[in-house]
Amino acid sequence: MAFDAQADQQLADIAKLWNAIEGRLKEVEQFRSAAIVATVNEMRYASRRIVDVISRDGQPAQGFDVHKSLAIAMNYLINADHDLTDSVIFFTQERVFATLKRHGRTKVERYAPEFVGLYPSMLEAQRIVKGSREDRESRIAEYNRLAAEYLPQIMALYRHLEAEPRLTIDNSLIEFWVRVNAVLATIGAVAGVLGFVVSVWGVYLIFHPPVLDPAPHVESPSPLPAMASSSEPSSASSSSAR
Repeated sequence: MAFDAQADQQLADIAKLWNAIEGRLKEVEQFRSAAIVATVNEMRYASRRIVDVISRDGQPAQGFDVHKSLAIAMNYLINADHDLTDSVIFFTQERVFATLKRHGRTKVERYAPEFVGLYPSMLEAQRIVKGSREDRESRIAEYNRLAAEYLPQIMALYRHLEAEPRLTIDNSLIEFWVRVNAVLATIGAVAGVLGFVVSVWGVYLIFHPPVLDPAPHVESPSPLPAMASSSEPSSASSSSAR
């Protein structure tokens, strides 16, 4: 395939990140015992862009930018990677908060002493996630740090709580909130697609306004002449009765 040096490098970077995400995806799915839908969707969006580029064999085409399409594909993969990290943090925090609510911190620390050292990592991870959303420039670096430094401790925290039978909770509640979060994410994605479609349709209408046929002229019928009637009330009496 005839790609220039920039496109070759972009494809190499995409392949490297894709392989890394697949490895992380398997790990997180085993941890969660569930598919990570948000990550799978982002990878699906990226694959469409990659196929578009490969199907054109790297040849330039009017209205199609190879480098831009590959950059968009890379951005989708970065989002997929971040979704894995968010998934672990959200899942664990729901378990931790539910455990503290049911058993109290004193009991948790008694039967899971590791909680004392691991719990601050989860709180700090939440702070980093919030800060990264406010600063797009540092988001990639911060999420890389979360994956390398914080996620192993957060996953260990969850496993310690799960392993202690005296700290059991109703897992259906956690799964409920996880499903709610997934539904909200899906709704947001659908809304984004619909907004794009509407915007494209609006631009099309600007340059191709519909031509409407003029409405046929219909003459209004002339009023019928008034007929005198002895039973019809006068205008004065009618208005006073209303």
